[in-house]
Amino acid sequence: MASILDIMSRNTVRRLNGADTALAVLSADLGGIVWANRAGRRLLGDDSLHLRSLQAATAALAERGRTQLLLRPADSTLGRALLVRLERDEALGVLLTARLGAADETVEQRAARLLADAGVEDSQACIASADGFLAGTPSLPAAERSLLGLQGAEFLQSDEDHLTIEDEAGSLVFARVADDLVLVHLCDRMPDPTAVPGDADGEADAAVAEAETVAAEPEPIADGEPAPDAEATADAERPEGVPAATDSVVEPEPVVAPLQEPFRARLDADPVRFVWQIDADGRFSQLSPEFAAVVGPHAADVIGRAFSDVAAVFGFDTGHEIERLLERRDTWSGRSVLWPVEGTDRRAPVDLAALPVFSRERRFEGFRGFGVVRPAESVADPDAIGLALSAPEPRLSTLSPDSTPESEPDGSPTATLADEPPPSRPFGRRTGAPERTSPASGGVVALEERRRLREQVLSSAEEAAFRAIGAELAPRPAAVPVVSEAAAGSPASALAAVFDALPLAVVALHDDSLVYANHRFFAVTGYESVADLEAAGGLDRLVVSCGGSDSEESRLCRADGSIVETGLHLQRITLAAHNCLLLSFPPLADDPAAREGERAQARELEVEVAELQTVLDTATDGILLLDEGARVRRMNGSAEALFGLEPDRYLNLPFTELLAPASRALAKGYIETLRDEGMAAVLNDGREVEALVDGGAATTPLFVTLGALAGRRGWCVVVRDLTHWKGVERDLVAARRQAEDASFHKSRFLANISHELRTPLNAIIGFADVMASECFGPIGHERYLEYLGDIKRSGHHVLDLVNDLLDISKIEAGKMELSFEAVALDEIVAEVVALMQPQANRERVIVRSVLPPDVPPVVADRRSVRQIALNLLANAVRFTPPGGQIIASTAYGEAGEVALRFRDSGIGMSEHEIAIALTPFQQVKSGGRGEGTGLGLPITKAMAEANQAVFTISSTPGEGTLVEIVFPAQRVLAH
Repeated sequence: MASILDIMSRNTVRRLNGADTALAVLSADLGGIVWANRAGRRLLGDDSLHLRSLQAATAALAERGRTQLLLRPADSTLGRALLVRLERDEALGVLLTARLGAADETVEQRAARLLADAGVEDSQACIASADGFLAGTPSLPAAERSLLGLQGAEFLQSDEDHLTIEDEAGSLVFARVADDLVLVHLCDRMPDPTAVPGDADGEADAAVAEAETVAAEPEPIADGEPAPDAEATADAERPEGVPAATDSVVEPEPVVAPLQEPFRARLDADPVRFVWQIDADGRFSQLSPEFAAVVGPHAADVIGRAFSDVAAVFGFDTGHEIERLLERRDTWSGRSVLWPVEGTDRRAPVDLAALPVFSRERRFEGFRGFGVVRPAESVADPDAIGLALSAPEPRLSTLSPDSTPESEPDGSPTATLADEPPPSRPFGRRTGAPERTSPASGGVVALEERRRLREQVLSSAEEAAFRAIGAELAPRPAAVPVVSEAAAGSPASALAAVFDALPLAVVALHDDSLVYANHRFFAVTGYESVADLEAAGGLDRLVVSCGGSDSEESRLCRADGSIVETGLHLQRITLAAHNCLLLSFPPLADDPAAREGERAQARELEVEVAELQTVLDTATDGILLLDEGARVRRMNGSAEALFGLEPDRYLNLPFTELLAPASRALAKGYIETLRDEGMAAVLNDGREVEALVDGGAATTPLFVTLGALAGRRGWCVVVRDLTHWKGVERDLVAARRQAEDASFHKSRFLANISHELRTPLNAIIGFADVMASECFGPIGHERYLEYLGDIKRSGHHVLDLVNDLLDISKIEAGKMELSFEAVALDEIVAEVVALMQPQANRERVIVRSVLPPDVPPVVADRRSVRQIALNLLANAVRFTPPGGQIIASTAYGEAGEVALRFRDSGIGMSEHEIAIALTPFQQVKSGGRGEGTGLGLPITKAMAEANQAVFTISSTPGEGTLVEIVFPAQRVLAH
């Protein structure tokens, strides 16, 4: 079944397996159908007639890799003939497709069709989407649907197409059958007493065949034939040298240490995905071999160890965050740890995600998870755990439990199993696994016992520890002779077979002694043999300099004392069970100037990097570098001071963890907006968030701006502390509210006092008029009449002041009632000029008007516009000396605006005096006629702005003043 799910999960099949599309996977010779969907089965049918017709296209398919032909469908309802396409696929074989048409189907219908195509009706399986369960087989219990739907939704978040997770109960298969659908299949493992446990695909049988000879199973007995004697059959088929089951002694086979290639870390490799599993006790129970291929077998040998113990040994999850997630028994993802890489002083980041696993009785059984290891993003490991894991592997002789010590060619005795103490339990050994023991000399080993012994295979770490103990117990010679010739079986012979013909200078050390150098090395250095190099001083004389920060090359001293520059590379290798240190000297470029230029360029880049780092640390804004998953890679000094974090605390920490919970959703949405690269990403106006400071005890406002780094290497974040600006903003808001309150109280006071003054003023003015008219009899003296005139003028002056106070209070409070209508400015100017002409004549001031007929009307309040024109003309008459002139005019501008202008040749004002004149209750101390209230120009300006016009005044002392009221084009009515 796994093969069918694997086919359906492939990108090509998944893309073509649409509605009403006939699809089939054929064998490479077109002789059989490997898999077909529902429409494909209708097209091809069950007979081989159509396959024979397809085989006619085998030659064309082999030549071109793709061909098309007409095929008569087996199901007559599909039509008379269809155009089918054959395409050779290296992974699948031959892919047959035929487009039948387009049919609409719901997501549930598509899920049911894909489930039927998978052929899993008789087992427990379901189709899930990102929202959970969609369709399932009849045998799938209802209690399992939500759990499998959740696991399928978690799988869709990864980039995997097909995944199989096995345990002692069976296997869980995930197959992506559409871009948004996944098929989850539960395979229960049936117990097989004759099979090796844990080996479902037959690999264990192959391993058993390689390790030892097993008695062959008897052939099936045909009907009517007598059953042969079991013991006779076993004796007849027993290989020579293997005792029968009734014998008292079983000669065990010798234990031979396999020769393994040394692990070499590839820190420039692409990210690798793997699966892992933890049991209910929190111990690693499964780890896919892809992970060990990246970090090394010793570094990955954690099976049977608790996650907390592994984290403590390897130095990750110091905050116990993942450990708490495991205790919660909930789905989690997006967590990263730094795992040591064997044989290096580096740690590779590993991204982990996991989902809980429950039995059918809802009993918790642990976690299944996915992971991604990124060796290219490794960081330095100050503890160098990877180097400690890379222990040398000494040679292990062929041992037998009852063998006797024999001498090696060099005279040293060989260690035996009987002489070796039991090795200590290595890191990562499976808990509960019985110790590997050899049967007693008089015991009988049954077939089941032999299979049980075969299961107890030592892990790579156990084998390394086992060989190390054997090497320590074995006596060593007093001195290792210098090998000048490649003797058979020596390290030099194994090295010569590999490196003699290599066009690269190579020298090797074994047990801290020079044992081999190839011909290219002798040609470069001028030495005759390894013995000559040892006699001259060995590596201490050979290597003058290993290179430093200013130079990439090393310097070697040749036999004649001259110096040659070359490269230097050190590597530990194992050949023929010999652990050697290999030094290779690659040649440098022939052009010294080019090398010097490269070094100079490297120095300039280092200086530039140092300068940029200084600039970033000096900047007052915090700057953070995030990876593609929005985890913090680095901070500048300002950011570290702002958040109060050290590098060991914020490395690989999600950026959202630095923010208050209320701001995390906003930050995630901001990042997703930038990922979409739409208009919002182009504008990128930043976000205002709350950040956690002082270890999360307080928050501070920040303005955050994100930008994507080149090459999709992550994000750059600029954060600015808004604490000061927020304080200033609060002060400004408080000041504005205080000013508004003061203005409100002032306006209310003016309105109240003005209302109270109007009544007595009207009485004073009225009684003064009655007395001056002498309607009740003559006044005794004429001076009393003059006093009554003064009383009337003073009363009218105070009444005008009160009216002005009421007007300005209404304007400031926004309660001035305006009635907007079409107002002809020419009519209002002519009316005001006629009204003020007598007073201008008395003052001997000439008043002219310029009123073009093409000026259109404006939308304004007629009463207030008349008051504006009257105030400005009255001011012009008051401050213009005799003989001067005043021009009142209107104008229609090119931009559609209309202007009302009053120009006089009066005394004029300076800029300072203009500012005083526009301030309420302030008057310019100039030679004007009469007394004012100091509210004329402020009220005029306020009325103009209330009519949405622009009030401007320009003046020059001794030359005159120009006042303009400009109505914008929006307030002008078209002709």
